[in-house]
Amino acid sequence: QIHKEIKLWRSTVEETKSKSLKTRAIVNLAYALNRDDSSVEAKKLLTDCLITLKEDAQKALLYEALSKVEDTLGNKSLSIYCKDKSLEFDLNNRDELFNSAYAASDEDIDEISISNYIKLIRIDGNNSTALNNLGVRAQEAGLKIKAIDQYKKSSIHNNTLAMANQGYLLLGAGFTDEAEKIAKEALKQDEPHQNVHSLLAEINERKEKQNKDWEELSQKALSRQKVIREYTEQFYLGNPKLLEGSWNASGTYPMTIKIDNDLLKASWVETAGALGGGTYTAELTGKVSGSTFDGTYTRKRNESSPNLLLGLGGNTNQACIGYFSEKDREIKLASKKLKDNFSLCLSQQKA
Repeated sequence: QIHKEIKLWRSTVEETKSKSLKTRAIVNLAYALNRDDSSVEAKKLLTDCLITLKEDAQKALLYEALSKVEDTLGNKSLSIYCKDKSLEFDLNNRDELFNSAYAASDEDIDEISISNYIKLIRIDGNNSTALNNLGVRAQEAGLKIKAIDQYKKSSIHNNTLAMANQGYLLLGAGFTDEAEKIAKEALKQDEPHQNVHSLLAEINERKEKQNKDWEELSQKALSRQKVIREYTEQFYLGNPKLLEGSWNASGTYPMTIKIDNDLLKASWVETAGALGGGTYTAELTGKVSGSTFDGTYTRKRNESSPNLLLGLGGNTNQACIGYFSEKDREIKLASKKLKDNFSLCLSQQKA
């Protein structure tokens, strides 16, 4: 059947005198050849015809046909370029402006996608899909304010996908209630986009997670507040001599703290344990005030230890504060920042 069609259009091309009719016949022949796995021949046919043409309407047809042929040949970018070029000669074709913009966005050809969405909206300002998709392009460019603006314009026309997109941006900025309000409004529309349901699920999941995270952070803050209060008291009222002497780090590793000119220094050796064997040298240094110090805890793998598959293999360099706890009769070390989880206890060695 396809061979009969090709034969028919070849005959038409040869016999037709009218330029416009001949161009249409050539285009139809190219489409038939393209379907018959003769895309290279179809491309040459269209290109040869294009060279001789001057009429815009016929150029639009040829570039549109070239777009399909290039797509068949696997030349995606050229296909997008040809589709867009055809619109240069067919300025008000709303359907093809949208198709061109959409196809270009799939191939990350943003200049064509953005330009043709803008042109389409100038012609059809109520095209909610184009407004939404232009918002997506703005969001992907990092222009969240412009993205929200486009989503709002699209949402006016009850585009529930745009409402979901707007909701996700608000949720990402922490405006949970506003995002939830938009999602619930979208659900009132006929056949809301599935992303609206996904948005609501995400809102609930994030709320639950952040409530849990906040509870943990609050408890951690209260715990550290007690540490800081004890530290502050010992800073002004403590005796530096309470820090000196023999201690065990983590109840295991013996070490001795010495203070010279208000500077504290101690070092000890730790075993790597679960990190693959070997030993580490740990060091504690800091400036002493009362029975407290402000300094650094470092932990470095010894060169003689076996090679590990963990990069630095547990090496640590941690800013910390420490103080003598009168209640527990031990030195407590803690990180200087709430976000860090470092802590270490030094217990007194028994005489």
